[in-house]
Amino acid sequence: MARRVAWGAGGGKRRLVLVAGLLLLPVVTSAQSQKARPAGRGFFYGGAIGGGRLSFPGGGGRALALSAVVGEKPVPGTSSAVGVRDATVVAAGEDAPGAERIVPLPAHEGAGGFSMHAGYAFNRRVAVLMDLGICGGLSSADFNHAVGALLVRFRPTSRLWLEAGPALGDLGYGSDNTVVRSGAITGTGLQGTAGVSVVRRAKWSLDIKAGFSSIGYDGFRVETATLGIGASTLPL
Repeated sequence: MARRVAWGAGGGKRRLVLVAGLLLLPVVTSAQSQKARPAGRGFFYGGAIGGGRLSFPGGGGRALALSAVVGEKPVPGTSSAVGVRDATVVAAGEDAPGAERIVPLPAHEGAGGFSMHAGYAFNRRVAVLMDLGICGGLSSADFNHAVGALLVRFRPTSRLWLEAGPALGDLGYGSDNTVVRSGAITGTGLQGTAGVSVVRRAKWSLDIKAGFSSIGYDGFRVETATLGIGASTLPL
């Protein structure tokens, strides 16, 4: 009889171990799945501000022919509006019937602007993102350049990242309380960016980034070189 009691006690211990194992199984399985899931996967977004330079290779023989004002564009955050013009690219010195003003393209000028981006990281190394940057000229010429790009980002280290991809450009001009209509002068090209995370936390980073884009237009190119500081979220 005593031997039966001992066996029963041992069986109770074994049943207790079995029940505890069943209760812990979901925890262990969850931990293993978390370990197997690629780190750093998920969506991210951010922005940057900075300055740089707009260059116009081949633009010495080109100019913008501006039409008369064809409409108005509201100024965000205010009750005022600016006039909107159409524009075409013409050879410098060429007659442009219907043009109200001819503006020669500069060789280059200083610029300041900002950029925004959003993307998806497949892991800590590789991501894809959309980037939109707008650079405005700082001289009296007041040319501006908007570039949207689809980029592939690669991180050789946790703090350094490189990205490149195809880009679309939109060249604008603003003067006398008027602007060129968005989409009037567009081109295609490439954009590349390099960045360093100077401050990195669990969910965000503070970055220094340098970018370059080269967009081809009708007979000339617009090259935008920028240096800025920005912030971005990090995938968990």
